[in-house]
Amino acid sequence: MRTWLVLTAMFALLACARPEPVTQIDLLAFSSTVSFSIYAPPDGFHDNVVPALEQRMQELEVQWRSFGDGALATLNHTLESGGCATTDSDTLELVLAATKYARQSNGLFDPTLGLAVDAWGFRDYDQIESVVAPKVKGKLTIEGTRICSDAPLRIDLGGIAKGAIVLELAQLLETFNVHNAIINVGGDLLVLGTRGDKPWRVAIQHPRKPGVIARIDAADGDAIFSSGDYHRRAIQDGKVTHHILDPRTQAPSTGAIATTVIHANPLLADAAATALLVAGVDEYEAIAAKLNITRAVLIDQELGVHSLPHTDIELPTTLTPAR
Repeated sequence: MRTWLVLTAMFALLACARPEPVTQIDLLAFSSTVSFSIYAPPDGFHDNVVPALEQRMQELEVQWRSFGDGALATLNHTLESGGCATTDSDTLELVLAATKYARQSNGLFDPTLGLAVDAWGFRDYDQIESVVAPKVKGKLTIEGTRICSDAPLRIDLGGIAKGAIVLELAQLLETFNVHNAIINVGGDLLVLGTRGDKPWRVAIQHPRKPGVIARIDAADGDAIFSSGDYHRRAIQDGKVTHHILDPRTQAPSTGAIATTVIHANPLLADAAATALLVAGVDEYEAIAAKLNITRAVLIDQELGVHSLPHTDIELPTTLTPAR
């Protein structure tokens, strides 16, 4: 049975000479920490809301993980044989969104690289051997409720699932009259409402050392998603590599080292952060335009900082490397 960790802390943030109560809840799910910062939570929050959040996260974890007997794993069993299958409406909707963003990003976000990700071994290992990843030739097609592949492939929703998760959890919070909160899934977050009479303030982390490069006064509905080569790193042939694959080569991307995207649609923000990372400095503006992204930050391989014109965040032009 899964052990769920609930850490509760109450702290006061001063504004206009009166305390602003914020409750912080940290839960373990999706192989990560899911944090909730709740402004003025309603009565019965811990007895009613927290168990409901835990239950929904358990359901989503089973539904969208790539192994086991959940909806995505069951679908992939068929697609790996080059066949057709149906799935539940939530998973179908997520796969449809993923394939839409794949088209709009010129394939730089690709949800069909599951076999290549597994071949590289990033799911389970800190040390990986030299790998020749399988060139995925299967084509995914969707007709009504049927999802088909014409050759073996595996859907990997890791580049979009966090967006769907924060949206699901936000909708659940709304049913309990929680309207002012931050939902943070492993560093990717959705902002709801305000922190009293002030906006929620969030930070963009430095990709190479502890600390932040910028702080954002986030608006209600802002989804702030990041992608970078600092997550799920591994050693290959004595060199550090990372898990985000360039669909064109099916090898770890080299376009940039970190991106952050701000958008009202969490699913799009999640997928776009990956696509822009793969695109790199030369292509990220064009890909952002195709995805209708107007606010984004990109850190290049030399720690140069780039942003889209409407990003409206105070940023340094270059970052200091780690010592």
